[in-house]
Amino acid sequence: MFFRLIIFSLLLSPVAIGLPATEDFKFELYVFEGADWCIKCRALEKNILATAAFENFLIDNKINLIRVDFPQSKKQAKALQKQNKMLAERFKFPGAYPSIVIARKDTALYLYVNSANSLQDFERNILETIAEL
Repeated sequence: MFFRLIIFSLLLSPVAIGLPATEDFKFELYVFEGADWCIKCRALEKNILATAAFENFLIDNKINLIRVDFPQSKKQAKALQKQNKMLAERFKFPGAYPSIVIARKDTALYLYVNSANSLQDFERNILETIAEL
């Protein structure tokens, strides 16, 4: 199974920090980002991903957030680099940052989600994309 990164940390299990077990999630939201250099990625993080409202949206809709980071100056472990490369290949990552993919856990189906400038628009885009899966 793929390495799981839930909003917070590699070292904390979701249950330990009060989130549902990842087996309870029906969807996975992959965010391909350049966290240490991409201005749009930083704005997405600050205005949407890091908000309590979005965290609640993810939990309510049984969506597991997985970040796929391609930093320029920050060092990553080789295993994480390899995993990120595999995810990029799996989802045919176009190289545009940020790129967001929603995938069903029970199938190989996935679709790209349109980003948005507001939390409400982003959540609506995610739900509309899920409806198409």
